[in-house]
Amino acid sequence: NSIFDKEIFSLGLNALSDEMGLRVIQPPVEATCSGDFNGDIIANYLRQDTQARIARGQKAPKYMILGYSKGAVDTLNFMVKNQQFTSTYVKGFVAIAAPLHGSSILNKTDLPFALVSALSEKDGPEICKTEKAAAKSLVPSAMQSFWRKNERSLIGLTRYYSVTFESDPEDSHVFMKATKLIAQFDESNDGVVTTSSSKFPANLVALDLGTVKADHLAGILASRFNQKAFMKGLINTLGELDAGNSQANLQWNTNVILSVANAHPVRDRMYYRLNSQG
Repeated sequence: NSIFDKEIFSLGLNALSDEMGLRVIQPPVEATCSGDFNGDIIANYLRQDTQARIARGQKAPKYMILGYSKGAVDTLNFMVKNQQFTSTYVKGFVAIAAPLHGSSILNKTDLPFALVSALSEKDGPEICKTEKAAAKSLVPSAMQSFWRKNERSLIGLTRYYSVTFESDPEDSHVFMKATKLIAQFDESNDGVVTTSSSKFPANLVALDLGTVKADHLAGILASRFNQKAFMKGLINTLGELDAGNSQANLQWNTNVILSVANAHPVRDRMYYRLNSQG
């Protein structure tokens, strides 16, 4: 949730709670702040939520994180700095229309985040107007640096899923028409994020859940996009994939770690295998 403050996908998220009976929580991330700044907010929020439920005598929660747009980058920063918590309590992470490799439009203009500042219900922290500004963590060079430093530590930490948005100019919100004209993308996109940028690096072995016809503002209340159907369909798909099965997830993540570790057995003169899980 990183654009238009609390409005983004509010109808869809309410449907998950009201119509599917799911517990839905939203960390109070700051729309105009960088990924590492919001990563700490997510960590504090989820740790407090976990502790509160345990203190009430409830079972420790297991989280399925849905990260839309920059919210996915915020989540990656949270996971990098909280690896033990993530592997224990996060069953999976879905990146929706996320600039996982940055957004090239930010090399030309910070229009997407100028819109955020103009339309947000509140001013963000002062530091997020300078060194912790959101756009700085989302330019392609910043995300390339992020993956160079952190890709290995994220492999096998949890299950990864991605959803891509694509839109034609004639079907896009007027703001997205403008960003398409400014950016002059050389591949399919949603007005902010290109198709290739919305995919996880290959070594994370993420499951691509496909492409949806929508622009990057599909989740606002004024959009014609059926966000209720989208969110409910996404959760049903995860259910059909048995994404909440902890034992199956452990097996999957273990296999992913071993496959990467054993990618070059001849060169490394070493081969890893697991005798028992746990």
